[in-house]
Amino acid sequence: MKKIIFCFILFLLFFSCKDYKWDDTVIENNSLYALTFRFTNHRRTDPPLEPGDSVTFRTEAYQRLLSHSHTNRVFFTYSATDDGYWGEFRDLSYWTVTAANELDREINLHAGDWMDSITDIPAGDDSYGRVYTDNPDFTVTFPPLIDAVHYALEITRDEDGNFLVRIF
Repeated sequence: MKKIIFCFILFLLFFSCKDYKWDDTVIENNSLYALTFRFTNHRRTDPPLEPGDSVTFRTEAYQRLLSHSHTNRVFFTYSATDDGYWGEFRDLSYWTVTAANELDREINLHAGDWMDSITDIPAGDDSYGRVYTDNPDFTVTFPPLIDAVHYALEITRDEDGNFLVRIF
């Protein structure tokens, strides 16, 4: 009798185990930047994921995002439901930067990885960009063959939080 019960239990275990087929993972890039990324179980190297594009790959258990490019400009959300697995890259909040060059020579304005550098700002002119932090560390450089001079930065913000960087 014990053999029959044992065989019955083995029978139930054997036929109740199901080889789970994970749904594919879909990753969308809803940011302004071409991105590269890597999951723990995603071994292949893909070309950059262009803005507005998506990529689909086989899902493996316990996958998580290891790394992605433009970490200071985009964030990633990932969800797993009964209907599938979906991830999305989106832009972080950003503020407009107005660089007002009051010097008598061309300049460049930088804020590290938080902003695309605003380059070749003509003397006496304004140029514009976006910064992805509300506490940037702005720096000024001079293009090659342009003599550096002493300068000062005055940074103010408008009611929406946008930056006016006056270089004089």
